[in-house]
Amino acid sequence: MTKKRNLVHRAWAGIPIAGELIILSVSCVLVFVIAGRLDILERFVDLSRRHESWELDELLIVSVFLVFALAIFAVRRLRESRSTQISLERQNVKLEEALVEINQLRGIIPICAECKKIRDDAGAWHQIEAYIGKHSEAKFSHGVCPECVKSLYPEFSTRDNPDRTEGSE
Repeated sequence: MTKKRNLVHRAWAGIPIAGELIILSVSCVLVFVIAGRLDILERFVDLSRRHESWELDELLIVSVFLVFALAIFAVRRLRESRSTQISLERQNVKLEEALVEINQLRGIIPICAECKKIRDDAGAWHQIEAYIGKHSEAKFSHGVCPECVKSLYPEFSTRDNPDRTEGSE
């Protein structure tokens, strides 16, 4: 049912206000012709003449004017609501795309104080790189910090260059 509604909204979205007014005018003429063929208006005039104190002819004119004015306002309101709906749909699409792009970790993550492995919801422990890689779009590049170079590879570390890293001479 929503697909049908969307098709109707898309069909009316391309029609300018002038086109809507033309459609409304043609509809009014058709109603007038049909009412004339069925003598509805003449019956109303006869009733109006018989009961002049009711002022039915003035009520008819005011009623026709009000119906026409309400139709114009309804068409405009419908058009505004369609444009609002279209803009909301566009914003929803943008927000959904942004939500797909944002894939981040949230909440408290249990991590081992010694080996830095992370515990998942099932209780299994994983390397931090594997866990973050699985739950986000982050990628890792490995290196060795200067402090670890000193402890792991003392032959590559010198006192003169404390910022020296693996592979530099």
